[in-house]
Amino acid sequence: MLLLSLILAHLLADFYLQTDTMVQDKLKNIKKHIFHHFLMNSTVLGAGWLFFYPQDDPLMAIIWPLLFIPGSHLIIDLVKIKLVDQLTARENLNKLWFFIVDQLLHLFMLLVAMQLFFNISLVSNIDRFIRLLFEKGRDLDPSGTILVIVII
Repeated sequence: MLLLSLILAHLLADFYLQTDTMVQDKLKNIKKHIFHHFLMNSTVLGAGWLFFYPQDDPLMAIIWPLLFIPGSHLIIDLVKIKLVDQLTARENLNKLWFFIVDQLLHLFMLLVAMQLFFNISLVSNIDRFIRLLFEKGRDLDPSGTILVIVII
């Protein structure tokens, strides 16, 4: 549930809270972009700690993931910006691949955060995603089902 909520927070911050101006000059607006991620992740991590992990130390359940997730997002975005800036405008296919790899890296970092801070195995998360997508009789609770539908 927490992972699905973090994915939804990422999608909202990356695609709905960014203006066209921010996307066009992302390097100039990177602080606003990362601030969106910080706000979304702090909300999700705080709620996740409150509802799912109240027994955990807030430092491990909120603070460290809150530094790790937007921090890794910043590094990935800065590298992508530098690499895409080196491409010519005619190389749209390469820009598409950069976008896809960028999003996959962000998803991977969320999975790593789950492993590091919540002791939820990276392998079990990947296995769960594969089963969720391809197996009959999916094992999601109603709230997880709603989150998957909203993400899609």
